[in-house]
Amino acid sequence: AEEQGLGPTVMVSLLGGFSVRVGGREMGEGRLDHRKAKSMFEYLLLCRRHTARRFQIVEQLWPGVDYSSGLGRVYQSTATIRAVISEMSDRKVDPFITSKAARSISVNSAVVRCDVDDFRGMAKAALASKDEELTVELARRIDELYAGDLHVPPTDSSGCDNIFAPPLRPPPHTQPPTHTRDHPTHPTTHQQTPPLARL
Repeated sequence: AEEQGLGPTVMVSLLGGFSVRVGGREMGEGRLDHRKAKSMFEYLLLCRRHTARRFQIVEQLWPGVDYSSGLGRVYQSTATIRAVISEMSDRKVDPFITSKAARSISVNSAVVRCDVDDFRGMAKAALASKDEELTVELARRIDELYAGDLHVPPTDSSGCDNIFAPPLRPPPHTQPPTHTRDHPTHPTTHQQTPPLARL
């Protein structure tokens, strides 16, 4: 378990599935399944700077719901997440930072850490490094961290999946079709080398 007051106390995994550890303890499966709490948590963790305007959250998770009703649901979701984490934590923490002026909600990076951020940080460091031993070590750590495809919210009206998933799941390259006079050929798809192998 982590020492009190030092570093993030909530560790979220989105690679290969969704899981949460609070103070080193695994959160029970299904604790965040109601009121779309899990989907909202995932969505914020995949947004740039882990921040989204409240209307974006409403449109993402409750499309078609009027804004006033949607805000109530956002509040219920954040309250659910806060309550579960507070119950499991041995110190007072708040996983969110809210801004009334910007009408936004952010994941509190001082409290919450996500494996996607760790993955990207190590991948960038490995690509930039000129030290062969460091590159190999980073590649080893990335391989340990990469448990599977990126887990994303089931609905994605905002395009969040399209923005954030490709760096972890590169789409296969597709050759443009070539045509002859009598026999057009179809595109040929080649399997993309996994991101870790390229390191």
